[in-house]
Amino acid sequence: MRGADIGSDHELLKCKLRIKLKKYKIVTDTSRKRFDTTKLQRPEVRKAFSIELKNRFQLLDELEDIETFWEGITKCYKETATNTLGFKGRGQKLWISNESWKLVDERGKLKERTNNSRSERVKKNLHVLTSTVTKTRSYSEHAFIRSTMSTKRKAQSNDGSEGKRSKSSSSVGQSVTTGSPFEDLSYISWSAADVATKLKAQGLPEAAEKLKAQNVSGDELDMITEQRLTEYGIENGGDRLKVLKFIRDLTTQHDKKIFNDPVHGHIEMHPLCVKIIDTPQFQRLRDLKQIGACYFVYPGASNNRFEHCIGVCHLAGKLTRTLQKRQPGLDITNKDILCVEIAGLCHDLGHGPFSHLFDSKFIPTVRPELQWKHEEGSVMMFNFLRNDNDLEQEFKKYGLNDNDIAFIVEQIEGPKERNNGEWPYKGREKAKEYLYEVVANKRNGIDVDKWDYFARDCHGLGIQNTFDHNRFMKFARVIQVDDSLQICSRDKEAETLYSMFQIRATLHRRAYQHRVSNAVQAMIVDALISADKTELIPKKDGSLIKISDCITCPEAYTKLSDSIFHVILMSIDQNLAKARAILERVLHRKLYRCVGETNPKQTTSEDQIKELRKKIMSYILRRPGNKLKESDLYIDIVSLDYGSTTKNPINNVCFYNKNNVDKAIYINQEKVSVMLTNVFAEHIIRLFYKQTDLEGSKNASSYFNQWCAVHGYLQQTRIPDDMTET
Repeated sequence: MRGADIGSDHELLKCKLRIKLKKYKIVTDTSRKRFDTTKLQRPEVRKAFSIELKNRFQLLDELEDIETFWEGITKCYKETATNTLGFKGRGQKLWISNESWKLVDERGKLKERTNNSRSERVKKNLHVLTSTVTKTRSYSEHAFIRSTMSTKRKAQSNDGSEGKRSKSSSSVGQSVTTGSPFEDLSYISWSAADVATKLKAQGLPEAAEKLKAQNVSGDELDMITEQRLTEYGIENGGDRLKVLKFIRDLTTQHDKKIFNDPVHGHIEMHPLCVKIIDTPQFQRLRDLKQIGACYFVYPGASNNRFEHCIGVCHLAGKLTRTLQKRQPGLDITNKDILCVEIAGLCHDLGHGPFSHLFDSKFIPTVRPELQWKHEEGSVMMFNFLRNDNDLEQEFKKYGLNDNDIAFIVEQIEGPKERNNGEWPYKGREKAKEYLYEVVANKRNGIDVDKWDYFARDCHGLGIQNTFDHNRFMKFARVIQVDDSLQICSRDKEAETLYSMFQIRATLHRRAYQHRVSNAVQAMIVDALISADKTELIPKKDGSLIKISDCITCPEAYTKLSDSIFHVILMSIDQNLAKARAILERVLHRKLYRCVGETNPKQTTSEDQIKELRKKIMSYILRRPGNKLKESDLYIDIVSLDYGSTTKNPINNVCFYNKNNVDKAIYINQEKVSVMLTNVFAEHIIRLFYKQTDLEGSKNASSYFNQWCAVHGYLQQTRIPDDMTET
C-alpha cells in the first residue's frame, strides 16, 4: 500500500476503527479516548483488532491518532503489541512506534496495579453479582446490587482491608470463597415473603408468586425439585431450570476448605464436615492405622483412618452429585448429599486400636457375650461428638433436622432387617433407598468405602490398583429393580467390576492376611488381653477403666488408640509385665512362628471352620510324648473371598444397556468371559508356635503335618531354615 492510499483512506479507516471500538465497548467516548477496562481479554475483540490492523495498516507510525488508540488497547489488554498480534514487524519497519515498546517493561507493574486497584475489585464483585441475573433488570434490581456492593466495600473499609489483595495459596485447608450473591445472608431463616423477593430480583416474578402461595420458606429451599415446581404450577420449563439453578447455587455456596489428598488430589470439604473434623473424637483417627499390623510388614502401610474417612466423604459426595446431575428426577437434594458426606466422614469413628484387630479379635475374646462391631461404636462416637462439641446448632445452621441426623446414623449402622417387607428406616423414604448403599453397600459390596481403601491401601502397599472408581461413576445410574431403586452400571462394565472384587481378594491375600502380619496381630491381641485385667484408660472424671469397657464409654474411647501399644511398653506396672514382654518381642522381631499352613478341600461355613480348629488342636495335644500346651499354639483361620462369602457378588449387581438405560438387567458370568473363576472363596489354616525354641517349633510342625496326612490335606511347612534356638 502506498502512502497516498493511506492518506486518502485515513478518515474512513479512523471511522471504522471507532465503530469497532464502540461495538466491543472498549472505548466509551472516542473523542476523549476513554477506555473501559471492564472488557479485558475478550477473544472476539482481540480477533477483530488483529484482523483490522493486519489487513489495513502496514505503516502504523504514519497514523498517530490510530496509534494512540492502539496504545490504549495495549494497556487495556495488559499485553504488548507483539503478544497480541503475534509478530513484530513488517518488512524493514516495526508496526508500532518505539515508544509503544516501553510497555513491555511496564507490563508486570501495570498488571499488579490493575489487580490491586479498587476498580478491579468492584469489577469482580459486579461480575459475580450479575452472573446469575438476566440481562434486563428493573431499577429496583440494580439498586439491590448496588446496595450489596456498597455494604461489602464498607465492611472492607472498616476492617482495614481496603486496597489490599486477599492471599491465596495451595496449602492444605485453604478456605475458598464461592461467590454467592447472598453469601452474607442466612437463607435458612428466610420467610416465604423473603424467598419471593429474592426470586423477583432474579427476574422470576411468576415463580416467586407460585412459591409464595405454597408458603415455601428458606429452610425448605433445599428440598425443592423440578417435580415439585411443576406441582406448584410453574409450567415454563425455562423458569423451572432458572429457579433450580438459583436454589442450588444459593444452598451450595459455602466457604469450603481445600484438602490436598495424595490419592484424590485437591478435594473440597463442606464447612460442617470441617467442624466435625476439628473435634477430638475425629482427630483420634490420626492414631489408628488403617491396615492394623500390616505396618510391621509393609513400611509404606502407614495410612490412618483419618485420611481414609476424609476420602470416603469426598467420594460419597462425588457419587451422589453425579447422580443428582445425571438424573434430576431422583430429587436428590443438597441436604441429601451433605448427609451422605457426613456419614462417609464418620463411618469409622468406632474403630479401636489397630482397626479390625480390635473388634474382630480382641473384643470377641474378652467380651464373648457381646456381638459388638465397630459400626456400633461409630454411632456412639458420632452422637457423643455432636453433644460434646456443641455441634447441634451447627447442624441446624445448615438445615439438618432430626430426620437428617437419623439418616446419617442409619447409614453408619448398616442395613436393617425388613419385617414383612416394611421400610425399616426413618431418615429417608423408600424412594431414596439407593442412598443407603453409597457409603456401605451390603447387597453387592460396591460402595465408596471400598473404593477409597482400595486406592489408598494400594498406594501405601505398593500394589497396583486395577479398578478405576471414576470410570464406574461415569456409568452409574439409579434404576428400578423389582420393588426397589438400585445403583446400576453399564453392561460393558461387568468385567471391570470383577477386577474390583479381584483386587479385594489380592489385598487380603498379599497384605491384610499376610502370615507375618497375622503373627504380629496375634501378639498384639495377646498383649491387649493380658493388659485388659488392669484399668488403664482415664474417663472424664479422672477414674480409670479397662480397655474392653471403653466400648460403652465414649469419653474414654476418645483416648483409646494405637498409642496403647506404647502406653503398655512405657508402663512400670507389674500387672502389665506379661503384656509388656509380648510387645517387646514384637520390637525385637521375635515373632510367633508359622510352622504349618494348609487349605481345606472345600470352603465351608464359619461354624464348620471353628469346629475344624478344635479338631486340629485336640489332635496335636493328644499326640504320644507331646509336651506342647494349648497356650503355646495359635490356630488362625483366614477367609479369602470376593465379599459375598462363597457366592458370586456380580449376581447381586444390576446393569443396563445403552439402548434402554431405564431397564435393569442381570448378566450371567458366562456372558462376561468363560475364563472367569467359579470359586469365590477359600480358607487358609495356619498353625503358629508362640515360643522361640527350635524343638517346640519342629514338634508342632510335625504334628500338624501328621494331621494333614491323615485327613488328606496338603501341608506347607513354614519353618525358616535359619531359625536358631533362643
